[in-house]
Amino acid sequence: MSITKFITKPTTEPVSIELFKAHIRIGADETSEDTLLQHYLSTARAKAEKYCNQPFASRVLETTFSVTEPYVLPPGAGEILSVSGFINDLSQLPTLGQYWNEYVKGISVSREYPICYDNLPTYTVRYTFEADVEADVIQAILKIAADLYENRENSTTGASNKALGINYQVLLNPYRVIGDGS
Repeated sequence: MSITKFITKPTTEPVSIELFKAHIRIGADETSEDTLLQHYLSTARAKAEKYCNQPFASRVLETTFSVTEPYVLPPGAGEILSVSGFINDLSQLPTLGQYWNEYVKGISVSREYPICYDNLPTYTVRYTFEADVEADVIQAILKIAADLYENRENSTTGASNKALGINYQVLLNPYRVIGDGS
C-alpha cells in the first residue's frame, strides 16, 4: 500500500481569510484577530485532510510505492521533482514490472530480495500537488473553523472530543479516501 507524506507546508490555503471573515460576520477592516483566524483556517483544513485522507492545499508531496503495486499519483499531481529508492527514474518502471513478474515466478533471475511481502523493495516519488477544492469541502472547512472560533474552550468537561460532527461528515464523506484509494 502506498504511503503519502506532506513534505512542505501549504503554499496557499483553500479558504481565504476574507471569505472566513464574511462567514463569521467580522468586518473586513477588522485585522486584530487575523493571525488567530488564519490559525483556525489551517487547523480546520488539516482536520478535513485527516478525515478524508487526502490533501486540500497545494504543496509538495512524497508517495512511496512497493514494487508490486501500480504507479498511480492522485488527481492534481503536478511536476515530478525526484524519484528515489529501488529505482531512480520513472522510465525504469516497465522494466521493474517485468523484472518483478519474473522474480515472483522463480525464473532464473538473481534473487537479491526474499519473497516477503512485508519487506518488498520500494521507490519514492516527490511531486508538486495543486489542490482543486470543491465547494462543499470549502464549506466544511469554513464550518469547522467557525466552530473552533466560537468554541475556544473544550465543550466537554474532563475530556476532549476529537470526532468530527455529523454536519461536517455529511459534507466531507464524498471526498473520503478509505484504504489505498483504489
